[in-house]
Amino acid sequence: MQDSAVVAAVVAGDTDGFGAAYDQYAASLYGYCHRVLPGPEAAEAVLDTCTAPASALPTSPAALAGATSAAPPAGRGTPGPTASPSGRSPSPSASASSSPAQGYLLVAPARLVLTSKSGTPASGFIRLTALNGPVPHYTVRVAADPGRVKIVPADGSLPVNGTVEVTVTVTSKVALTTHVVVEPGNLTVTVVYKLKPQPAPKPSPPPPA
Repeated sequence: MQDSAVVAAVVAGDTDGFGAAYDQYAASLYGYCHRVLPGPEAAEAVLDTCTAPASALPTSPAALAGATSAAPPAGRGTPGPTASPSGRSPSPSASASSSPAQGYLLVAPARLVLTSKSGTPASGFIRLTALNGPVPHYTVRVAADPGRVKIVPADGSLPVNGTVEVTVTVTSKVALTTHVVVEPGNLTVTVVYKLKPQPAPKPSPPPPA
């Protein structure tokens, strides 16, 4: 049925018009509603829209045509409902599966202090944890002094609630403070490297009497 015929049938209160409107627009309406509502509520909104009484709809065919044409095109995003307007709530196709929402990273500690003798490597760990969903790609980089600070691993991925220990190794002959930046999230860990104090020299033995 052409759009103009659907609009005319709906405005006239023809039940066939509501069925045609459902067949033609339910999928795209569901995709739109599913972006802002949970699945069951999205399906109910679509059903309510497609089975609303004619008195609740615009009385102008042009206005109703504009409203229906504003819906997102079918075939994009979440699949449309599969039930007909017979009183049962439409639902997404059983064979379709939506990807889980991307999570975010929790990084600890926020400050890492390392100590060693001058020129001797010192290592510590920071832990990354993925919360509220997987993190498909993370990166860890040194903001300054990359020649004296090494990161392993420098990137990777984490499943939901997954964790990884990132090793930070500093090799320097002088004390330094730098930052490690973790993405996504632009999270910063302060790395402080201190030199162990040199032991005090032993006093010289007294001269013989």
